[in-house]
Amino acid sequence: MIMTANLNSDLVDTDFLSVVSYNMHGFYQGLPVVQELIKNVSDRPDIFLLQEHLLTPANMHKIDDYFYDYFSFGCSAMSKCVQSGVLMGRPFGGVISLINKKLRHVTETICCHERYTVIKVLNYLIVNVYLPCVGSVDRWLICSDIFADIQSWCDKFDACEVIVAGDFNCDLTASGADKVSDCVLGFVSANSLIRCDSLFPLSNTATYINYALNHQSYIDYVFTSTSAAVNKFEVLDPDVNFSDHLPLLFSLQINDQVNHGLTRSKPMSLPRPVWCLNADFDAIRPIVQLITFLQTLPAYPKRLRLSKIKLESYKEGNHNSDLQEYVISVYGEIVSVLSNAGSECIPCTIKNYYKFWWNEELKTLKAASVESNNLWKAAGKP
Repeated sequence: MIMTANLNSDLVDTDFLSVVSYNMHGFYQGLPVVQELIKNVSDRPDIFLLQEHLLTPANMHKIDDYFYDYFSFGCSAMSKCVQSGVLMGRPFGGVISLINKKLRHVTETICCHERYTVIKVLNYLIVNVYLPCVGSVDRWLICSDIFADIQSWCDKFDACEVIVAGDFNCDLTASGADKVSDCVLGFVSANSLIRCDSLFPLSNTATYINYALNHQSYIDYVFTSTSAAVNKFEVLDPDVNFSDHLPLLFSLQINDQVNHGLTRSKPMSLPRPVWCLNADFDAIRPIVQLITFLQTLPAYPKRLRLSKIKLESYKEGNHNSDLQEYVISVYGEIVSVLSNAGSECIPCTIKNYYKFWWNEELKTLKAASVESNNLWKAAGKP
């Protein structure tokens, strides 16, 4: 089992939690999709619910190697096979949940199993599940045990809203067609859960697509205990996806009343500048010089331009009793400008994102490949 943590004290600074459920069909098969989703710093998902990573216990460290902005909670499904002798056959199974480190202080890791994980984020009990496929030995008994365990956690955290997502490996459109489907539908009915694809019917498309076998079906689902919690749901179709499953993206609304004090960011706490302790212009000269430099930037705020005028008026003898507090506010403005400039101008990507062998030729080939793929999808994927 792998579980890492980061004791980050920043508070949640958003009104929504963005979550992705995705069957990777192998770690390196699904890795490009996850990397593409987190590449955009301003719009990256807060939580990933990943199934079928196929990693052995010795390789679980790769999760943290590639996704250093997230802490992970999950395990390998091959622990017993590795312990019993030489590993034979293809790798299988494994679920893991990735949670953004900024949510560490509002996250509780509850239960880890080779087929499901349970975490609590704010007032949401989030279950990541991967059910056995058709033909698995004792499939119905395994599914019954899984949902019995999940039900016990739902009962224990009965004050939380429940989110269950993952690869269910069964068709839930018709009851009675499969014992496993009946088991899932029984759990859904007992907990009054709602399918997110029914809330957003335009997103109702196949989630499993195998072009080699010419087969597709809807076997990946997201269930919620309250329709008001989900304000977005869609089935993504990434340009680079080597898995035979499509990722599901949904957004959860943060309840201000339940999570009072956790859903708003703290005001920026700034150290008191040393030059505020002295009442001479030489002490505040550095900030005037810094504002003069910032004035040369294209996005120079008008407020700082006015701040420079007011600070220089102090040199002419126009002393103001609240000058020190004003200097502190200007200091905070400068820190904000520099932070925003850094976020917009300094590249920020995941570890190992840039490859030493990447060049302009490969960049051009990739752009052509993406364009060709978009044309193929626009034509109905013939």
